[in-house]
Amino acid sequence: MRRHTIRRGLTALALAAAALPALPAGAAPCGLAAATRAGRWFAATPPEAPYSDAHATLFGTTHALRAIGVDPVDPRVVLATDGDHLHRSDDGGCSWHEVWRLPATGAADAPSRDTAEITSVDVARVGGRSRVLLVVTATGWGWGVGRTYAVRSADGRTGWTVVGDPAAFGGVYDRMQGPWAPAAHSGAGGVAYAAVPSPLGTVAYVRTTDGGATWTVRGLPDAATPTSMTGFAVSPYDADDLWEWGGAHGKTPGELTRLRHSTDGGATWRPVDPWAVFGSGRPDWYTLDVAWPRRGAPSRLLVLGGSRVDAGPSPPVLAWSGDGGQTFQQVVPPVRTSLLHAAVTHTSAGDAVVAVPTGEAYRITLRGRVPRAGDWRALAPFPVQSPTEWTLLGHDLARASAGSRSVVAIRTWRSVLLLTAAP
Repeated sequence: MRRHTIRRGLTALALAAAALPALPAGAAPCGLAAATRAGRWFAATPPEAPYSDAHATLFGTTHALRAIGVDPVDPRVVLATDGDHLHRSDDGGCSWHEVWRLPATGAADAPSRDTAEITSVDVARVGGRSRVLLVVTATGWGWGVGRTYAVRSADGRTGWTVVGDPAAFGGVYDRMQGPWAPAAHSGAGGVAYAAVPSPLGTVAYVRTTDGGATWTVRGLPDAATPTSMTGFAVSPYDADDLWEWGGAHGKTPGELTRLRHSTDGGATWRPVDPWAVFGSGRPDWYTLDVAWPRRGAPSRLLVLGGSRVDAGPSPPVLAWSGDGGQTFQQVVPPVRTSLLHAAVTHTSAGDAVVAVPTGEAYRITLRGRVPRAGDWRALAPFPVQSPTEWTLLGHDLARASAGSRSVVAIRTWRSVLLLTAAP
């Protein structure tokens, strides 16, 4: 039965690969085209560039990818950063070239490559071009004190401009917040949001409607505002529809629901509890997928976690909502491996793609109802990395293009793993 399921998954991948656009003239027949036709993950590895001496002293000399981005329309366009340099591929990871790096020390009000890092890469298709927004923070993944900046490019190649509006990016990181990193995501109509530290030591959201040139603060923090978060998402159909997850604690004692929803662009938030049925014995979790299947339809949420046990691995559990988080139904998935550290994203059809640290990958067909055992289809397993090539999973570490086919991208320690999923 398992062989049959895997065979069906690989056949779907091969059909999707056949629909890939032709590679640019002169491009090598590798990367996405070759990998997806073979039904396997393709490891695309950007080149390593030297850090400055001060950066190496502060953050270490070990090279690792900090963030990745995939063009939502053209899946051959992939961007990756090691925190200092930004590399771009236009042929699905076959070749890479540097398009930007942090400026050298000395600018009066700009991030320095000695003390700052790129923590987020957002790619949006605006005006037929790959608009890119970067978030740069001097905190070094949260451990330190410093400013947050946005960097924008209208085409993801040239014209990189650093934006450091004090009114929007004036928050200072509180060491008690935990190791979260500021991030940016785009939504409908070219609108984008960035999650940044607020002056009160909580997560705050700033919004741009002009491609990142100017930003405005959304909402005021309160007791229910988390001091850290794992990820957030913006609807591709309604720029005011946001979900945020992973925030366990606020400025006051007591655990939060870890999931919030906003329908007014982050001005106000409503706490949502996906595990209410468990009472005080709620599962451990922080991994979540949000999908908007079509315009006007409610969002679908897939929350992955593990039951709390005294010893041994946590049995996997799943909470699913098909009505925008109004109600959740509990499901025991047909896999035995833990889902706590899974990477999860969604295809253009709204199906979820889940990859777990053991190398297993699944596509979950979400038909507007609770996913059943037969809705879990095994995909090609991805290569499990050695201890020196860690696989970094958890939400906001996976990406998927939103075109007629979805290219799933998972960030590892040094590579971007790419796989085409059928629409």
